[in-house]
Amino acid sequence: MVAEFRSLCSSFGTSRRAALDSVKQQYPNSNNPEHEALIQRVGAAHDYWDLQVANIVQEIAAKVRTQSMHADHVETRLRPLLASLDHKHRWIDQTYADLLDLLKLPTWRKRHELFSVWVGSILLRTAKAEADRFRFLSANGALSFAFGGNRLATYDRDGEQFDIWAELRSALVGTSSKRKKGIQPDFRVLSPSLDGSHNAQTRFVLECKHYLLPSVSNFSQAAADYARSCPHAAVLLVNHGPIDDSMLRAAIDSSLSQRVEFIGDATVIEERSSEKIGRAVRKAMFPHRQASLPLDQQPDPPHADTEPPSLPESSALIIEKAIRDELRLDFGRLRSDDFDRVEKLNLSGRQNLSEINALKILNELEELDLSGCRSLRDISVIQKLRKLRTLQLAYCPKISSLTSLESLPELSQLNLEACHGINDIGPLWNLRRLVYLNLGGCSSIYDVEDLARLDQLNTLILSNCPNINDIRPLGQLRGLRELLLNNATMKDVSPLARLTELETLELDGCANIETIEP
Repeated sequence: MVAEFRSLCSSFGTSRRAALDSVKQQYPNSNNPEHEALIQRVGAAHDYWDLQVANIVQEIAAKVRTQSMHADHVETRLRPLLASLDHKHRWIDQTYADLLDLLKLPTWRKRHELFSVWVGSILLRTAKAEADRFRFLSANGALSFAFGGNRLATYDRDGEQFDIWAELRSALVGTSSKRKKGIQPDFRVLSPSLDGSHNAQTRFVLECKHYLLPSVSNFSQAAADYARSCPHAAVLLVNHGPIDDSMLRAAIDSSLSQRVEFIGDATVIEERSSEKIGRAVRKAMFPHRQASLPLDQQPDPPHADTEPPSLPESSALIIEKAIRDELRLDFGRLRSDDFDRVEKLNLSGRQNLSEINALKILNELEELDLSGCRSLRDISVIQKLRKLRTLQLAYCPKISSLTSLESLPELSQLNLEACHGINDIGPLWNLRRLVYLNLGGCSSIYDVEDLARLDQLNTLILSNCPNINDIRPLGQLRGLRELLLNNATMKDVSPLARLTELETLELDGCANIETIEP
Protein backbone atom coordinates (compact mmCIF):
# COMPACT_ATOMS: atom_id res chain seq x y z
CA MET A 1 0.00 0.00 0.00
CA VAL A 2 2.84 2.40 0.85
CA ALA A 3 4.66 1.60 -2.38
CA GLU A 4 1.50 2.09 -4.47
CA PHE A 5 0.70 5.44 -2.81
CA ARG A 6 4.28 6.66 -3.24
CA SER A 7 4.24 5.59 -6.90
CA LEU A 8 0.96 7.45 -7.49
CA CYS A 9 2.20 10.71 -5.96
CA SER A 10 5.60 10.47 -7.68
CA SER A 11 3.91 10.14 -11.07
CA PHE A 12 2.63 13.73 -10.71
CA GLY A 13 5.66 15.43 -9.14
CA THR A 14 8.84 15.11 -7.12
CA SER A 15 7.43 16.92 -4.06
CA ARG A 16 4.08 16.92 -2.29
CA ARG A 17 3.24 20.46 -3.42
CA ALA A 18 4.33 19.77 -7.02
CA ALA A 19 2.29 16.55 -7.11
CA LEU A 20 -0.87 18.29 -5.87
CA ASP A 21 -0.48 21.24 -8.28
CA SER A 22 0.12 18.87 -11.18
CA VAL A 23 -2.91 16.67 -10.51
CA LYS A 24 -5.15 19.76 -10.24
CA GLN A 25 -3.91 20.97 -13.65
CA GLN A 26 -4.35 17.59 -15.32
CA TYR A 27 -7.77 16.91 -13.77
CA PRO A 28 -9.40 20.36 -13.40
CA ASN A 29 -13.05 19.27 -13.69
CA SER A 30 -14.34 19.39 -10.11
CA ASN A 31 -17.72 18.10 -11.28
CA ASN A 32 -16.15 14.87 -12.47
CA PRO A 33 -16.20 12.37 -9.57
CA GLU A 34 -13.11 10.57 -10.87
CA HIS A 35 -11.15 13.86 -11.08
CA GLU A 36 -12.24 14.87 -7.60
CA ALA A 37 -11.37 11.45 -6.11
CA LEU A 38 -7.87 11.54 -7.61
CA ILE A 39 -7.23 15.09 -6.34
CA GLN A 40 -8.37 14.11 -2.85
CA ARG A 41 -6.20 10.99 -2.89
CA VAL A 42 -3.01 12.89 -3.76
CA GLY A 43 -4.04 15.69 -1.43
CA ALA A 44 -4.19 13.23 1.45
CA ALA A 45 -0.43 13.57 1.71
CA HIS A 46 -0.97 17.16 2.97
CA ASP A 47 -3.49 16.42 5.73
CA TYR A 48 -1.84 16.89 9.15
CA TRP A 49 -5.05 17.23 11.22
CA ASP A 50 -4.60 13.93 13.05
CA LEU A 51 -0.94 14.74 13.75
CA GLN A 52 -1.98 18.02 15.39
CA VAL A 53 -4.51 16.19 17.55
CA ALA A 54 -1.82 13.69 18.54
CA ASN A 55 0.52 16.53 19.52
CA ILE A 56 -2.16 18.11 21.70
CA VAL A 57 -2.88 14.79 23.39
CA GLN A 58 0.85 14.35 24.07
CA GLU A 59 1.02 17.84 25.60
CA ILE A 60 -1.91 17.07 27.89
CA ALA A 61 -0.34 13.76 28.89
CA ALA A 62 2.95 15.49 29.69
CA LYS A 63 1.20 18.00 31.95
CA VAL A 64 -0.62 15.19 33.74
CA ARG A 65 2.70 13.40 34.32
CA THR A 66 4.32 16.54 35.72
CA GLN A 67 1.17 17.16 37.82
CA SER A 68 0.67 20.63 36.34
CA MET A 69 -2.77 19.34 35.36
CA HIS A 70 -4.91 16.98 37.43
CA ALA A 71 -5.95 13.79 35.63
CA ASP A 72 -9.51 13.82 36.98
CA HIS A 73 -9.94 17.43 35.90
CA VAL A 74 -8.71 16.61 32.37
CA GLU A 75 -11.14 13.71 32.07
CA THR A 76 -14.04 15.84 33.35
CA ARG A 77 -13.34 18.53 30.74
CA LEU A 78 -12.59 16.24 27.77
CA ARG A 79 -15.33 13.63 28.10
CA PRO A 80 -18.35 15.90 27.32
CA LEU A 81 -16.33 17.73 24.65
CA LEU A 82 -15.46 14.52 22.80
CA ALA A 83 -18.99 13.18 23.21
CA SER A 84 -20.43 16.26 21.48
CA LEU A 85 -18.41 15.69 18.31
CA ASP A 86 -20.00 13.92 15.38
CA HIS A 87 -18.19 10.66 14.72
CA LYS A 88 -18.59 7.35 12.99
CA HIS A 89 -16.56 4.17 12.65
CA ARG A 90 -14.96 3.74 9.25
CA TRP A 91 -11.74 2.65 7.57
CA ILE A 92 -9.57 5.55 6.40
CA ASP A 93 -6.44 5.78 4.28
CA GLN A 94 -3.38 6.86 6.24
CA THR A 95 -1.74 9.98 4.93
CA TYR A 96 1.50 9.83 3.07
CA ALA A 97 3.26 11.78 5.84
CA ASP A 98 1.94 9.46 8.55
CA LEU A 99 3.21 6.45 6.68
CA LEU A 100 6.64 7.99 6.28
CA ASP A 101 6.70 8.70 10.01
CA LEU A 102 5.76 5.09 10.64
CA LEU A 103 8.74 3.92 8.61
CA LYS A 104 11.01 5.77 11.04
CA LEU A 105 9.72 3.92 14.10
CA PRO A 106 11.94 1.21 15.66
CA THR A 107 9.13 -1.32 15.17
CA TRP A 108 9.36 -0.92 11.40
CA ARG A 109 12.93 -2.19 11.52
CA LYS A 110 11.46 -5.47 12.76
CA ARG A 111 8.91 -5.63 9.93
CA HIS A 112 10.46 -8.82 8.52
CA GLU A 113 9.93 -10.50 11.90
CA LEU A 114 6.32 -9.30 12.06
CA PHE A 115 5.78 -10.62 8.54
CA SER A 116 7.24 -13.98 9.53
CA VAL A 117 4.96 -14.24 12.56
CA TRP A 118 1.94 -13.39 10.40
CA VAL A 119 2.80 -16.12 7.88
CA GLY A 120 3.45 -18.49 10.77
CA SER A 121 -0.01 -17.74 12.15
CA ILE A 122 -1.47 -18.95 8.83
CA LEU A 123 0.50 -22.16 9.20
CA LEU A 124 -0.78 -22.68 12.76
CA ARG A 125 -4.37 -21.79 11.83
CA THR A 126 -4.34 -24.22 8.92
CA ALA A 127 -2.91 -27.04 11.02
CA LYS A 128 -5.48 -26.44 13.75
CA ALA A 129 -8.33 -26.56 11.22
CA GLU A 130 -7.13 -29.72 9.46
CA ALA A 131 -5.71 -31.78 12.33
CA ASP A 132 -7.63 -34.45 14.19
CA ARG A 133 -6.16 -33.14 17.45
CA PHE A 134 -4.20 -29.92 17.95
CA ARG A 135 -2.51 -28.29 20.94
CA PHE A 136 -0.51 -25.08 21.27
CA LEU A 137 2.67 -25.39 23.35
CA SER A 138 2.68 -22.00 25.03
CA ALA A 139 4.89 -20.73 27.84
CA ASN A 140 3.24 -18.39 30.34
CA GLY A 141 0.30 -18.00 28.00
CA ALA A 142 2.33 -16.95 24.95
CA LEU A 143 4.00 -18.58 21.95
CA SER A 144 7.72 -17.92 21.56
CA PHE A 145 9.15 -17.31 18.09
CA ALA A 146 12.66 -16.80 19.49
CA PHE A 147 15.66 -17.31 17.23
CA GLY A 148 17.02 -20.23 19.24
CA GLY A 149 14.26 -22.62 18.19
CA ASN A 150 10.91 -23.31 19.85
CA ARG A 151 8.21 -25.94 19.47
CA LEU A 152 4.98 -24.01 18.85
CA ALA A 153 2.37 -26.75 18.57
CA THR A 154 1.76 -30.47 18.19
CA TYR A 155 -1.03 -32.18 16.28
CA ASP A 156 -2.33 -35.57 15.15
CA ARG A 157 -3.51 -36.43 11.65
CA ASP A 158 -4.62 -39.89 10.48
CA GLY A 159 -2.90 -41.55 13.42
CA GLU A 160 0.42 -39.73 12.95
CA GLN A 161 1.83 -37.06 15.24
CA PHE A 162 3.62 -33.90 14.06
CA ASP A 163 5.37 -30.95 15.71
CA ILE A 164 5.51 -27.37 14.44
CA TRP A 165 8.80 -25.61 15.18
CA ALA A 166 10.02 -22.04 14.75
CA GLU A 167 13.68 -21.30 13.98
CA LEU A 168 14.89 -24.87 14.54
CA ARG A 169 18.51 -25.19 13.42
CA SER A 170 19.94 -28.32 11.81
CA ALA A 171 22.86 -29.38 9.64
CA LEU A 172 23.36 -28.15 6.07
CA VAL A 173 23.72 -30.91 3.50
CA GLY A 174 26.01 -30.09 0.60
CA THR A 175 27.59 -26.72 -0.15
CA SER A 176 25.92 -23.33 -0.28
CA SER A 177 26.95 -19.81 -1.22
CA LYS A 178 24.67 -18.37 1.50
CA ARG A 179 25.13 -20.79 4.41
CA LYS A 180 28.23 -22.37 5.91
CA LYS A 181 27.21 -25.09 8.35
CA GLY A 182 23.51 -25.10 9.15
CA ILE A 183 20.00 -24.28 7.99
CA GLN A 184 17.45 -22.44 10.12
CA PRO A 185 14.14 -21.91 8.31
CA ASP A 186 11.45 -19.75 9.87
CA PHE A 187 9.14 -22.72 10.40
CA ARG A 188 9.19 -26.44 9.88
CA VAL A 189 6.92 -29.40 10.60
CA LEU A 190 8.54 -32.56 11.97
CA SER A 191 7.33 -36.12 12.31
CA PRO A 192 9.26 -36.90 15.52
CA SER A 193 10.91 -40.27 15.92
CA LEU A 194 13.77 -41.81 17.81
CA ASP A 195 15.54 -42.77 14.62
CA GLY A 196 16.87 -40.04 12.36
CA SER A 197 18.04 -36.44 12.47
CA HIS A 198 15.87 -33.33 12.51
CA ASN A 199 16.40 -33.07 8.75
CA ALA A 200 15.18 -36.62 8.19
CA GLN A 201 12.12 -35.96 10.37
CA THR A 202 11.17 -32.71 8.61
CA ARG A 203 8.08 -32.95 6.41
CA PHE A 204 7.44 -29.27 5.59
CA VAL A 205 9.63 -26.14 5.51
CA LEU A 206 8.22 -22.61 5.43
CA GLU A 207 10.59 -19.71 4.76
CA CYS A 208 9.49 -16.05 4.86
CA LYS A 209 11.12 -13.19 2.94
CA HIS A 210 10.25 -9.50 3.23
CA TYR A 211 11.80 -8.19 0.01
CA LEU A 212 10.40 -5.30 -2.02
CA LEU A 213 12.01 -6.72 -5.17
CA PRO A 214 12.63 -10.39 -5.96
CA SER A 215 16.11 -11.80 -5.35
CA VAL A 216 16.57 -14.83 -7.58
CA SER A 217 19.91 -15.89 -6.11
CA ASN A 218 18.81 -15.48 -2.49
CA PHE A 219 15.42 -17.15 -2.86
CA SER A 220 16.56 -20.03 -5.06
CA GLN A 221 19.60 -20.79 -2.88
CA ALA A 222 17.49 -20.85 0.30
CA ALA A 223 14.89 -23.14 -1.23
CA ALA A 224 17.56 -25.46 -2.66
CA ASP A 225 19.44 -25.65 0.66
CA TYR A 226 16.27 -26.58 2.54
CA ALA A 227 15.10 -29.12 -0.04
CA ARG A 228 18.53 -30.75 -0.27
CA SER A 229 19.03 -30.90 3.51
CA CYS A 230 15.48 -32.13 4.26
CA PRO A 231 14.94 -34.90 1.69
CA HIS A 232 11.39 -35.76 2.82
CA ALA A 233 10.07 -32.19 3.04
CA ALA A 234 8.00 -29.92 0.85
CA VAL A 235 9.49 -26.40 0.80
CA LEU A 236 7.41 -23.22 0.58
CA LEU A 237 9.08 -19.80 0.26
CA VAL A 238 6.81 -16.78 0.73
CA ASN A 239 7.85 -13.23 -0.19
CA HIS A 240 6.02 -10.01 0.68
CA GLY A 241 6.94 -8.53 -2.68
CA PRO A 242 6.75 -10.06 -6.17
CA ILE A 243 8.66 -13.12 -7.40
CA ASP A 244 9.74 -14.47 -10.78
CA ASP A 245 8.68 -18.10 -10.58
CA SER A 246 10.18 -19.17 -13.91
CA MET A 247 13.61 -17.72 -13.12
CA LEU A 248 13.57 -19.18 -9.62
CA ARG A 249 12.76 -22.66 -10.86
CA ALA A 250 15.39 -22.43 -13.57
CA ALA A 251 17.98 -21.67 -10.87
CA ILE A 252 17.14 -24.82 -8.85
CA ASP A 253 18.26 -28.33 -9.67
CA SER A 254 15.44 -30.23 -11.35
CA SER A 255 15.67 -33.03 -8.79
CA LEU A 256 14.69 -30.55 -6.06
CA SER A 257 12.27 -28.19 -7.83
CA GLN A 258 9.33 -30.60 -7.69
CA ARG A 259 9.29 -30.24 -3.88
CA VAL A 260 9.61 -26.44 -3.93
CA GLU A 261 6.93 -23.76 -4.31
CA PHE A 262 7.25 -19.96 -4.36
CA ILE A 263 4.57 -17.40 -3.48
CA GLY A 264 4.94 -13.66 -4.11
CA ASP A 265 2.90 -10.56 -3.27
CA ALA A 266 1.99 -12.09 0.07
CA THR A 267 0.00 -9.36 1.82
CA VAL A 268 -2.88 -9.39 4.25
CA ILE A 269 -5.28 -7.97 1.68
CA GLU A 270 -4.19 -10.48 -0.96
CA GLU A 271 -4.46 -13.39 1.46
CA ARG A 272 -7.99 -12.38 2.48
CA SER A 273 -9.14 -12.58 -1.11
CA SER A 274 -7.10 -15.50 -2.47
CA GLU A 275 -5.92 -17.50 0.58
CA LYS A 276 -2.98 -18.58 -1.55
CA ILE A 277 -0.66 -19.08 1.43
CA GLY A 278 -3.25 -21.08 3.33
CA ARG A 279 -3.99 -23.24 0.30
CA ALA A 280 -0.29 -23.90 -0.33
CA VAL A 281 0.27 -24.81 3.33
CA ARG A 282 -2.76 -27.11 3.31
CA LYS A 283 -1.58 -28.82 0.11
CA ALA A 284 1.92 -29.43 1.52
CA MET A 285 0.98 -30.45 5.07
CA PHE A 286 -2.23 -32.36 4.39
CA PRO A 287 -1.96 -33.90 0.90
CA HIS A 288 -4.83 -36.03 -0.27
CA ARG A 289 -4.13 -39.73 0.06
CA GLN A 290 -3.22 -41.42 -3.18
CA ALA A 291 -5.93 -43.61 -4.66
CA SER A 292 -5.27 -47.31 -4.34
CA LEU A 293 -3.79 -49.17 -7.29
CA PRO A 294 -6.07 -51.06 -9.67
CA LEU A 295 -6.55 -54.69 -8.74
CA ASP A 296 -4.43 -55.92 -11.64
CA GLN A 297 -1.50 -53.78 -10.39
CA GLN A 298 -1.67 -54.74 -6.73
CA PRO A 299 1.08 -57.05 -5.47
CA ASP A 300 0.18 -60.58 -4.47
CA PRO A 301 -0.40 -60.96 -0.73
CA PRO A 302 2.20 -63.04 1.12
CA HIS A 303 1.36 -66.63 1.93
CA ALA A 304 0.09 -67.16 5.43
CA ASP A 305 2.77 -69.72 6.19
CA THR A 306 5.61 -67.48 5.02
CA GLU A 307 7.52 -65.78 7.83
CA PRO A 308 9.60 -62.65 7.21
CA PRO A 309 13.34 -63.04 7.64
CA SER A 310 14.56 -62.35 11.16
CA LEU A 311 16.64 -59.17 11.40
CA PRO A 312 18.51 -57.81 14.43
CA GLU A 313 16.76 -54.96 16.20
CA SER A 314 18.06 -51.50 15.41
CA SER A 315 19.40 -49.39 18.26
CA ALA A 316 16.51 -46.95 17.81
CA LEU A 317 13.98 -49.77 18.15
CA ILE A 318 15.73 -51.05 21.29
CA ILE A 319 15.49 -47.59 22.83
CA GLU A 320 11.85 -47.19 21.77
CA LYS A 321 10.94 -50.47 23.47
CA ALA A 322 12.69 -49.36 26.65
CA ILE A 323 10.75 -46.09 26.60
CA ARG A 324 7.48 -47.97 26.15
CA ASP A 325 8.38 -50.20 29.09
CA GLU A 326 9.12 -47.17 31.24
CA LEU A 327 5.85 -45.44 30.28
CA ARG A 328 3.88 -48.72 30.16
CA LEU A 329 2.70 -48.05 26.61
CA ASP A 330 2.05 -51.30 24.76
CA PHE A 331 0.77 -49.86 21.49
CA GLY A 332 0.22 -46.62 19.59
CA ARG A 333 2.71 -44.12 18.24
CA LEU A 334 5.05 -42.39 20.66
CA ARG A 335 4.35 -38.66 20.82
CA SER A 336 6.61 -35.75 21.69
CA ASP A 337 4.72 -35.41 24.96
CA ASP A 338 5.64 -39.00 25.78
CA PHE A 339 9.34 -38.30 25.36
CA ASP A 340 9.07 -35.37 27.76
CA ARG A 341 7.66 -37.70 30.44
CA VAL A 342 10.69 -39.99 30.44
CA GLU A 343 12.81 -39.21 33.51
CA LYS A 344 14.31 -42.68 33.99
CA LEU A 345 15.43 -45.22 31.37
CA ASN A 346 16.89 -48.71 31.78
CA LEU A 347 18.87 -50.05 28.80
CA SER A 348 21.17 -52.32 30.77
CA GLY A 349 22.28 -55.59 29.19
CA ARG A 350 21.30 -54.65 25.62
CA GLN A 351 24.13 -56.46 23.84
CA ASN A 352 23.09 -55.21 20.36
CA LEU A 353 22.84 -51.55 21.34
CA SER A 354 25.62 -49.97 19.28
CA GLU A 355 24.59 -46.29 19.29
CA ILE A 356 22.30 -44.10 21.39
CA ASN A 357 21.65 -41.05 19.19
CA ALA A 358 17.91 -41.55 19.67
CA LEU A 359 18.29 -40.40 23.29
CA LYS A 360 18.82 -36.80 22.20
CA ILE A 361 15.11 -35.98 22.39
CA LEU A 362 14.75 -37.12 26.02
CA ASN A 363 15.21 -33.65 27.44
CA GLU A 364 13.82 -34.51 30.89
CA LEU A 365 15.93 -37.65 31.47
CA GLU A 366 17.50 -37.79 34.95
CA GLU A 367 18.54 -41.46 35.33
CA LEU A 368 20.12 -43.58 32.58
CA ASP A 369 21.37 -47.16 32.91
CA LEU A 370 23.56 -48.42 30.05
CA SER A 371 25.54 -50.96 32.05
CA GLY A 372 26.42 -54.13 30.17
CA CYS A 373 25.95 -52.63 26.69
CA ARG A 374 29.10 -54.24 25.36
CA SER A 375 28.66 -53.03 21.76
CA LEU A 376 28.29 -49.39 22.75
CA ARG A 377 31.21 -47.23 21.66
CA ASP A 378 30.08 -43.63 21.08
CA ILE A 379 28.27 -41.83 23.92
CA SER A 380 28.72 -38.25 22.65
CA VAL A 381 24.94 -37.69 22.52
CA ILE A 382 24.86 -37.83 26.33
CA GLN A 383 26.09 -34.22 26.43
CA LYS A 384 22.60 -33.16 25.34
CA LEU A 385 20.99 -34.73 28.43
CA ARG A 386 21.59 -31.71 30.63
CA LYS A 387 19.31 -32.86 33.45
CA LEU A 388 21.03 -36.21 33.94
CA ARG A 389 21.78 -36.99 37.59
CA THR A 390 22.61 -40.72 37.56
CA LEU A 391 24.56 -42.50 34.81
CA GLN A 392 25.41 -46.21 34.78
CA LEU A 393 28.07 -47.23 32.22
CA ALA A 394 29.54 -50.26 33.98
CA TYR A 395 30.90 -53.10 31.81
CA CYS A 396 30.92 -51.12 28.56
CA PRO A 397 34.43 -52.08 27.40
CA LYS A 398 34.32 -50.26 24.04
CA ILE A 399 33.75 -46.81 25.53
CA SER A 400 37.04 -44.90 25.38
CA SER A 401 36.13 -41.20 25.69
CA LEU A 402 34.37 -39.37 28.52
CA THR A 403 34.46 -35.94 26.86
CA SER A 404 30.67 -35.77 26.58
CA LEU A 405 30.31 -35.96 30.38
CA GLU A 406 31.85 -32.50 30.82
CA SER A 407 28.50 -30.95 29.87
CA LEU A 408 26.44 -32.62 32.62
CA PRO A 409 26.28 -30.05 35.44
CA GLU A 410 23.68 -31.99 37.46
CA LEU A 411 25.45 -35.38 37.44
CA SER A 412 25.83 -36.72 40.98
CA GLN A 413 26.31 -40.50 40.50
CA LEU A 414 28.56 -42.11 37.90
CA ASN A 415 29.41 -45.80 37.52
CA LEU A 416 32.25 -46.68 35.11
CA GLU A 417 33.17 -50.05 36.57
CA ALA A 418 35.18 -52.33 34.25
CA CYS A 419 35.28 -49.82 31.38
CA HIS A 420 38.70 -51.05 30.24
CA GLY A 421 38.87 -48.71 27.25
CA ILE A 422 38.98 -45.54 29.39
CA ASN A 423 42.47 -44.18 29.99
CA ASP A 424 41.73 -40.48 30.51
CA ILE A 425 39.45 -39.31 33.32
CA GLY A 426 40.30 -35.64 32.78
CA PRO A 427 36.76 -34.78 31.59
CA LEU A 428 35.46 -35.66 35.08
CA TRP A 429 37.16 -32.66 36.69
CA ASN A 430 34.19 -30.41 35.93
CA LEU A 431 31.57 -32.62 37.60
CA ARG A 432 31.54 -30.62 40.81
CA ARG A 433 28.25 -32.13 42.06
CA LEU A 434 29.49 -35.71 41.85
CA VAL A 435 28.99 -37.58 45.15
CA TYR A 436 29.45 -41.19 43.93
CA LEU A 437 32.11 -42.38 41.49
CA ASN A 438 32.94 -45.99 40.66
CA LEU A 439 36.11 -46.55 38.60
CA GLY A 440 36.71 -50.07 39.83
CA GLY A 441 38.30 -52.36 37.27
CA CYS A 442 39.28 -49.54 34.91
CA SER A 443 42.62 -51.13 34.17
CA SER A 444 43.83 -48.43 31.76
CA ILE A 445 43.75 -45.55 34.27
CA TYR A 446 47.14 -44.38 35.52
CA ASP A 447 46.52 -40.95 37.02
CA VAL A 448 43.89 -39.72 39.54
CA GLU A 449 45.03 -36.11 39.74
CA ASP A 450 41.88 -34.88 37.97
CA LEU A 451 39.75 -36.24 40.81
CA ALA A 452 41.20 -33.77 43.31
CA ARG A 453 38.64 -31.07 42.40
CA LEU A 454 35.61 -33.25 43.15
CA ASP A 455 35.12 -31.76 46.60
CA GLN A 456 31.53 -33.06 46.93
CA LEU A 457 32.58 -36.69 46.50
CA ASN A 458 31.38 -39.03 49.29
CA THR A 459 32.12 -42.45 47.75
CA LEU A 460 35.07 -43.33 45.51
CA ILE A 461 35.78 -46.85 44.24
CA LEU A 462 39.22 -47.52 42.71
CA SER A 463 39.45 -51.25 43.36
CA ASN A 464 41.22 -53.43 40.80
CA CYS A 465 42.97 -50.53 39.10
CA PRO A 466 46.47 -52.03 38.85
CA ASN A 467 48.14 -49.03 37.23
CA ILE A 468 47.31 -46.44 39.91
CA ASN A 469 50.47 -46.06 41.98
CA ASP A 470 50.16 -42.52 43.31
CA ILE A 471 47.12 -41.62 45.43
CA ARG A 472 48.39 -38.31 46.80
CA PRO A 473 45.70 -36.27 44.97
CA LEU A 474 43.04 -38.16 46.93
CA GLY A 475 44.17 -36.41 50.08
CA GLN A 476 42.33 -33.28 48.89
CA LEU A 477 38.94 -35.00 48.95
CA ARG A 478 38.20 -33.85 52.49
CA GLY A 479 34.51 -34.82 52.32
CA LEU A 480 35.18 -38.43 51.34
CA ARG A 481 33.41 -40.97 53.58
CA GLU A 482 33.96 -44.23 51.69
CA LEU A 483 37.09 -45.22 49.74
CA LEU A 484 37.72 -48.63 48.18
CA LEU A 485 41.28 -49.37 46.99
CA ASN A 486 41.23 -53.17 46.96
CA ASN A 487 44.02 -54.85 44.95
CA ALA A 488 45.75 -51.54 44.29
CA THR A 489 49.53 -51.34 43.77
CA MET A 490 50.46 -48.12 45.63
CA LYS A 491 53.08 -48.24 48.36
CA ASP A 492 52.29 -45.08 50.30
CA VAL A 493 48.85 -44.47 51.82
CA SER A 494 49.90 -41.68 54.18
CA PRO A 495 48.02 -39.00 52.13
CA LEU A 496 44.80 -40.62 53.30
CA ALA A 497 45.45 -39.35 56.83
CA ARG A 498 44.02 -36.00 55.75
CA LEU A 499 40.61 -37.55 55.04
CA THR A 500 39.11 -36.71 58.42
CA GLU A 501 35.54 -37.59 57.36
CA LEU A 502 36.47 -41.06 56.13
CA GLU A 503 34.29 -43.82 57.61
CA THR A 504 35.06 -46.81 55.35
CA LEU A 505 38.46 -47.70 53.88
CA GLU A 506 39.10 -50.99 52.07
CA LEU A 507 42.67 -52.06 51.22
CA ASP A 508 42.23 -55.80 50.68
CA GLY A 509 44.91 -57.27 48.43
CA CYS A 510 47.16 -54.19 48.53
CA ALA A 511 50.36 -56.19 48.90
CA ASN A 512 52.75 -53.33 48.10
CA ILE A 513 51.84 -51.05 51.02
CA GLU A 514 54.98 -50.40 53.08
CA THR A 515 53.50 -48.34 55.89
CA ILE A 516 50.16 -47.02 57.07
CA GLU A 517 51.63 -44.29 59.25
CA PRO A 518 50.64 -40.73 58.34
